[in-house]
Amino acid sequence: MVTNGTVLSEEIAQRLADYGTRTFLSIDGARKETHERIRGKGTWDAAILAAEKLRKYKVKFSTIMAASKLNYEEASDYLSLARKLGAKAGCLIPMMPAGRATAELILNAEEMVTLLQEIDKAANELEFIEYWSLAFNTR
Repeated sequence: MVTNGTVLSEEIAQRLADYGTRTFLSIDGARKETHERIRGKGTWDAAILAAEKLRKYKVKFSTIMAASKLNYEEASDYLSLARKLGAKAGCLIPMMPAGRATAELILNAEEMVTLLQEIDKAANELEFIEYWSLAFNTR
């Protein structure tokens, strides 16, 4: 299940634990300002609180970040945050243009290579798992 955490109650966290549901928590940056620029005001605190609830009920969860021009330079710190929050892994996906996400925010090839190198280095230094899902764009 993927969630932004805004409606994740204690009861829902308990049910996720009871059913053994693997959960992915969207956190789009290592800093509150970055995350809220992407997700909206108040979403950072909700996501951090959701991570605390998931950890409290021993739900296996990973964080997931949609990498864009707004946050890719924070990827290493994002992995550190994911680990600190108790996530089993820090996942990254490329931002795709949909909704408020415009094509101008898509990483170019150079930025993508930089991002991949940085997260690989950070994951090795942290001894932490990172997953990358490379979606495709046919534009």
